[in-house]
Amino acid sequence: MLRGRIICTTLILFSYFSLFAQSGPAPRPKIGLVLSGGGAKGLAHIGILKALDSAGLHIDYITGTSMGSIIGALYASGYTADSIVHIAHSIDWDLLLSNQSQMRSYMMEEKDEYGRYTIELPFVNGRFKFSSGLLEGEELWLKFSELFFHVYKTTNFDSLPIPFKCVATDLSNGKAVVIDSGNIVTALRASMAIPSVFTAVDYEGRKLVDGGLIRNFPASDVKKMGADIIIGSDVAQGLKSPEKLNSPIEVLLQIAFFKEAELRPSEDSLCQVYIKHDVERYTSASFSSSSVIIDSGINMGRRYYSYFKKIADSLNVLYGERAYIMPVIKRDSTVIIDSMQVVGLRFTEESFLKNMMRLELHQPYTEKDISKRIRMAFGTRYYNKITYQLTPLDSGHCKITLNIAENPQSFAKFSLNYNRTTGVGAVANLTTRDWLFKKTRDIVTANLGDNIKVRAEHMQLFGKKGAWKVLLLDGSYENQELTIYDDFRTAGLYQQRYSHLGAKLQTSRKRSMTFGVGAAYEWIHYHPKIPAPESFSGNDNQWNTSFFFKFNTLDKPTLPLKGIRTELSMNYVFNQSPNAFIVHDNDVKTPIDSLFNFTNHVGLHFFLEGYKTTKRNTFSTLLQAGALFNNNQILFNDFFIGGLNSVIHNQVLFAGLPEAAIITPSYLTYQWGWRRGWFTNTYTILRANIGIYDYIQQDNTFQRPKWLTGYSGTLGYTSPLGPIEFSVMYGDQSKKVTTYVNFGFAF
Repeated sequence: MLRGRIICTTLILFSYFSLFAQSGPAPRPKIGLVLSGGGAKGLAHIGILKALDSAGLHIDYITGTSMGSIIGALYASGYTADSIVHIAHSIDWDLLLSNQSQMRSYMMEEKDEYGRYTIELPFVNGRFKFSSGLLEGEELWLKFSELFFHVYKTTNFDSLPIPFKCVATDLSNGKAVVIDSGNIVTALRASMAIPSVFTAVDYEGRKLVDGGLIRNFPASDVKKMGADIIIGSDVAQGLKSPEKLNSPIEVLLQIAFFKEAELRPSEDSLCQVYIKHDVERYTSASFSSSSVIIDSGINMGRRYYSYFKKIADSLNVLYGERAYIMPVIKRDSTVIIDSMQVVGLRFTEESFLKNMMRLELHQPYTEKDISKRIRMAFGTRYYNKITYQLTPLDSGHCKITLNIAENPQSFAKFSLNYNRTTGVGAVANLTTRDWLFKKTRDIVTANLGDNIKVRAEHMQLFGKKGAWKVLLLDGSYENQELTIYDDFRTAGLYQQRYSHLGAKLQTSRKRSMTFGVGAAYEWIHYHPKIPAPESFSGNDNQWNTSFFFKFNTLDKPTLPLKGIRTELSMNYVFNQSPNAFIVHDNDVKTPIDSLFNFTNHVGLHFFLEGYKTTKRNTFSTLLQAGALFNNNQILFNDFFIGGLNSVIHNQVLFAGLPEAAIITPSYLTYQWGWRRGWFTNTYTILRANIGIYDYIQQDNTFQRPKWLTGYSGTLGYTSPLGPIEFSVMYGDQSKKVTTYVNFGFAF
């Protein structure tokens, strides 16, 4: 089959040469490249580019749709196939195809809310509002802006190193729109805006969506550009058979592609070289299999390499060697921004946006600098989209235009959670901004289920130019059933109730660090649900002042791949008012303050976790330490050792033991973990712990510590509703094997 194509193309070349032999030197035939759309499957196109580069067959024109337009634009702007492979492998596709930005760019006060909910619905004018698509893709915009930073001055796509056009669909009339000028980032985002997946794109007065609806394989467009020989790389599978239409979405997409399927044969017939990739087992969303799809394309490219090589050699024999200068793409090159224009603000002030970005005029910036500053503004969660365009000025510097789409001021958020300790819970959250005052955020979150938890918080920002001071007013209530152990044996089931009202004042110049002071009034209550021979019952009221320091560079809150999170706090507890008793089986009550000394005391707590990933392996460490000084009491302020997820007050995570297996005023633990990704969204985690506890006496002298060691193994699956994990644990001291189940995001 390939041999026949080689002979056919060779005859075309010689016929083309003979046609012009009578009238003088024949012009060199132009080679056109067509790349189809196909989502993740379009990554297979890269293999064809590698074969073209290796064969020395230079392309004169490129057209593409959707993913084909992205790969084609990278190649047309000067990237080699090898560099595009590197780009594709280095991209975090989960982040790129989401409505989130990097957690590292979020304000410290927003990180606790990052990625905690399955559904986030904007609440506007008393009702929920749905957008024209699920994904706005802030990180997608920024990644495109970084990749095409070197051609920001190019507004005519014919002026790229290889002339280029891409195809989108006009949402108002259903006609194909061939984009050959303007802002290349916006053009590509429009070409790939799959309806119901990505939001539509406003482009020169039109609302555009994915060009694959009308022309997914734009061979006719590369023909119009002047291509004499057309090479087509196709990853699309056409219409699905009836038995494969298993959902309403698939039926709607099938109907949407009727027009494209009708016109497709005429597009295919224009190709002298038509390459059909074997990627039918993948879908447009198979980005988790990106490496496999790229390798499949490379293997296909190897099959066509000799073919491309013969075409290149034939052209060189007939027309001579072609002079071709490979463009040099300078990464981290700088521009000087002399002016700024902001478009689209409604709720927030321009000064607030600029202060959050910390972008000063008349200063040099690289593409990464600009992205970092935009993420800083996006990380306030006031904005749904921030894109930018650079316009050259006569001075040689440039103007930056920021196009803003603000978030609605109120959101309702929902998620589900099941944990062996907390039971089943439905988490509902209402977040509103600038309700009573500017630069404020108010949150109310409730976990409704077996154990009720409620939290409310008011945040007020002060300051300018990034040196923000934050006032936090918060309150919470928790009602939790808690199993208590004595020498690792069940000693009773208690109802634990904890509530507090507090205030914090904190400051930070960086998105990764904050420190401050706080004060809170706390109320803690215990009541036995299943009485033991000696039970504890009652409550304590107290004041708690604190100094704290927090540092967080994690890339995401659940299953992080890289980064560090640490917390250090020093607390001073005073004015305790215990009203509690030891209840004996003969109903005799002994006041707790006659047995324990409830004096003012100091508490220290330290927490450090870190993650590093190599390929599919993520290694983690967790160091925890805490101590209460001048303290001799029980339950109210002690630490609870055990568990894999933080779900109770004053908990110390320890694989191998259930929650509250150990109650202690002092501890030091270290945990090592190894997470391995296997199949799509499936992973395992192995953890091992070592620790000591009860090493400080009431008079603050050290005593012989008690040792703990434990282990756990976890099988997990990342679902749209959150992680689903089943764990088996063993503790050397308890000598017990226990199981642990967690589903969704913990409150």
